Amino acid sequence: MNTAIFLIVTGLLITLLVVCGVYGWYRMKSEYAQADLSGEEGQVVDWRGNQGHIHVHNKVWPAFTADPADLRPGQKIVIAKVQNGHLKINPVEVDVEPINPL
Repeated sequence: MNTAIFLIVTGLLITLLVVCGVYGWYRMKSEYAQADLSGEEGQVVDWRGNQGHIHVHNKVWPAFTADPADLRPGQKIVIAKVQNGHLKINPVEVDVEPINPL
């Protein structure tokens, strides 16, 4: 009798843990998918080819570019859109004024 009660309680606890884990994962995924970060600026954390991670609003997000880009940690970017929990980004173009010889 005690063994049956133990198995039932253990099964219920495992089920509860799985349900809570799935709910937390779904909520996190939903937060990423619904975030409206278009036009926001961020900084590159790491980058290779056309994908990497950027820092925006105190979070590190997975990101990508349409074409491979030479982005370096700390470089500023602008978010173009959120797509399936990943941020499509564009590097910030820094305007450099030409030196005017005297």
